[in-house]
Amino acid sequence: SGASALPQITGSVTFSDGANVLGSTPVGASTPIVNGSHLISFTASFGPGLHVISATYSGDNNYTTSGAATLTQTVNKVPTTVSLTPNIDPSVAGQALTLTAMVGPQGGPLAPSGTVTFKDGSAPLGTAPVGTGGAAVLLVPFATAGSHLLTATYNGDANFVSSSSSLTQTVNKDATTLVVSSSLNPSPFGQPMTFTATVSANAPGGGTPSGSVTVSDEGGGTGIVNLAGGTGSVTIFPLTAGSQTITASYSGDANYNGSSGSTVLTIIKATQTITVNGPSAVNYGTTGTATSTGSRGTGAISFSAGSSTGCAVTGTTVSVSNATGTCVLTATIAADNNYAAATSVPFTVTIGQATSSVTVSCPTTAQTYTGSALTPCTAAYKTSDGLSAASTVSYTNNTSVGTAGASASYAGDANHAGSSGTGSFTISKANQTIKLTGVPSTAIFGQGPFTLSASATSGLPVTLSAAGNCLLSGSSLSLTGVGSCTVTASQSGNGNYNAAPTLNPSFTIGQAPTTTNASVSPGTVQYSDYTTLTATVTPISAGGQSVAGTVQFSLNGTNVGSPVAINTSGVATLSQVQVNLAAASYAVKAVFSSTNANFAGSNGTTPQIVTQENAFILYSGDTIAQIGTYLNLRATVWDSAAAGYPGANPESGATATIGVITKMWIAFDIYAAGTCGSGTPSTLYAQVALTGTAGIGTATTALSSSSEASYCVVSRLVSGNTGGTNLFYTAPDAQAAGLDFYLNSGQFATGGGWVNDPTGSHGNFGFNARYNSTGSPKGQMVYVYRALYNGVLADFIIKSNALTALQFTGTTYPISSTLQGKANVQVNRASDGLSLFSAGNYTFSATVTDSGQNGVTGKQLSLIVYDGNGVPYHTVPAATPLQGGNVVVHLK
Repeated sequence: SGASALPQITGSVTFSDGANVLGSTPVGASTPIVNGSHLISFTASFGPGLHVISATYSGDNNYTTSGAATLTQTVNKVPTTVSLTPNIDPSVAGQALTLTAMVGPQGGPLAPSGTVTFKDGSAPLGTAPVGTGGAAVLLVPFATAGSHLLTATYNGDANFVSSSSSLTQTVNKDATTLVVSSSLNPSPFGQPMTFTATVSANAPGGGTPSGSVTVSDEGGGTGIVNLAGGTGSVTIFPLTAGSQTITASYSGDANYNGSSGSTVLTIIKATQTITVNGPSAVNYGTTGTATSTGSRGTGAISFSAGSSTGCAVTGTTVSVSNATGTCVLTATIAADNNYAAATSVPFTVTIGQATSSVTVSCPTTAQTYTGSALTPCTAAYKTSDGLSAASTVSYTNNTSVGTAGASASYAGDANHAGSSGTGSFTISKANQTIKLTGVPSTAIFGQGPFTLSASATSGLPVTLSAAGNCLLSGSSLSLTGVGSCTVTASQSGNGNYNAAPTLNPSFTIGQAPTTTNASVSPGTVQYSDYTTLTATVTPISAGGQSVAGTVQFSLNGTNVGSPVAINTSGVATLSQVQVNLAAASYAVKAVFSSTNANFAGSNGTTPQIVTQENAFILYSGDTIAQIGTYLNLRATVWDSAAAGYPGANPESGATATIGVITKMWIAFDIYAAGTCGSGTPSTLYAQVALTGTAGIGTATTALSSSSEASYCVVSRLVSGNTGGTNLFYTAPDAQAAGLDFYLNSGQFATGGGWVNDPTGSHGNFGFNARYNSTGSPKGQMVYVYRALYNGVLADFIIKSNALTALQFTGTTYPISSTLQGKANVQVNRASDGLSLFSAGNYTFSATVTDSGQNGVTGKQLSLIVYDGNGVPYHTVPAATPLQGGNVVVHLK
């Protein structure tokens, strides 16, 4: 079977812009079909912007309504153009200018509307509406000349965008017209004239010119008019009478060109007056000068005496011929180009006699009184016309002291007036002088009194007085203190004599000198001891006053203590001054400072002798040690002011004090036993250290030996670790002590230490002895004691030079050993080690006993020494016990 056709679509399609229905188009058989669908068209106009377009089918009897189909349509504003034209180019300043701006496009369905804004550069000129045909017109005057960049901007509307156009408008300067006028015409010469200048802009321009106008007359006078509102005035003085052309010139300004103008002025001659004003009076024999005032012109002036009977005028000179006549003057000034002629009113001149004067000349210096009439003056008259002669002088009061008068006169005649004159002079008193003796040129307090003598040449009595640091009683002048004194001698005069010149001699009064003597007690002190410083100031009085003040003591340039006041005897004492200086001589200075201004200070010096402090040295160290070990060397020292001082003490009492014992060093001189106290030792140094007991110290070092040997040590005082003389302490060398190093093997006897020697001193000993490989004895022995040798304290040193026998007794302790041999004896001064005696060929026998106990308990020493003749020289009794050290007797 065949298919049936679909029914025809009818109805309409409605088009909308958003909610705004634009219109409908019917659908039917005549509607074009494209690709099976009806193509529906609709034409509409849209304003600028975004539009949502929809199409809706209405349906019919066969078809239902269909939903809206939409699309988005963007509509832009229409572009525009602007063309700007002026009605005239170029124009002039102030001219009104019509500006026309044409806005396109035109002729379409829509035309631009709105406004156009006009600007001159960035300055707004105004706004005009866009009219029919797209024209916007603005009428604008341009006040300033120059090039103007003009812009017309179309501001756009709902359908058209904005646009602009510009052009350059040339505005030229405008021409001007200058009119000048005067305040008065004609006018008299000399009257100031006010000229008014008016400058106006020429059409078609407009506005008001500014700047200045120069107004000139024919004589070169000028004035400047500063324009205000196009006009201004100036006042000038035309120079000459007659007809003058006044010209004016305008130089223009930034917007207007210059211009000029003129006017003709008539000036008539001015009137003037003249007045005679001199001379007011002229005397016989003199002349006066005729003068006038008031004339303004340049015409010649002449003077006339007319019918005067007493004077005549020649030019301007007026002379008197008869002092009893009359004199009347007139003045005439001739006309000139600017002023009319004029004649003065009569002027009466007073005429009179020639004047005269009388001069009385008296000396200006006083005339000394003589007791007779004094006539020292002269006189003369003189007239104004040149007559002169001497006159007779009359006197009054010219015979006494005071002021004398003198006078003279001239009678005169018809043409000369009489006159008189006076004078005076002084008659003065006679002078006198004073002679003064006895005043010193300078003085020292305490001198005097001085006897003064004064007399005046007039014989009148002289008055004396004194001021300052002095006192005058009658003619006796005494001094009261240091400073100055002025003596005044005066005589006041009387009726015949002037006061004499006052004498005022003055002189200075110096301080009374003092002398300060320094002394010390004692004059010699040990380094750490006290001394007493004394100063004696003399004189103790002068001029009735006592000396007073203080003394500052110094020792070796350093002040000691505070200033000490002197007593009434002029003595100042400073006690218990500790010296604390190395041995030397030091200056003690006493400086006196006076507290009485009338006495001078002074100073004096004296030496203080400082010696070394006495000390005592005792060797107190070890005396025996095994080889390879250290033997402690120790010396004990005492300050002479220390308790238990072992030596003879040269100081005592309040001045004796303990010094700083650490200033002492000890030199340990180590000698081989056979050379003890002679030869060159090796030396060890140690500084004295404090022990805790005031004034007692020890110096300690150590000695070692690698071989069996005997030594002696002498301890002596030095200044430091390299020796030298100690300037603070002095001490005799310590008594030599024996030292022994032994090998603790085999059969031997050795020892070192001290015993009480029969002389009362220590008997210091040291020895070692054993058999050599051949069975012969070998070893050394030294014994030292201290005693007087020919009245001098000395160390007696007995030292072996060979052992001849060695014997051991006993097999158990106590064990004894006897050493026999040859010896040398040397006697050295204890204070400095100087050799006093030395001899050889001595023999000795020494026996020691070792108890086998520790320390010195049970240990003994005996010694006998024989001289070369076999006579006993020194003996230490048998069984003398050891007081220090040790002995060792070893059998195997």
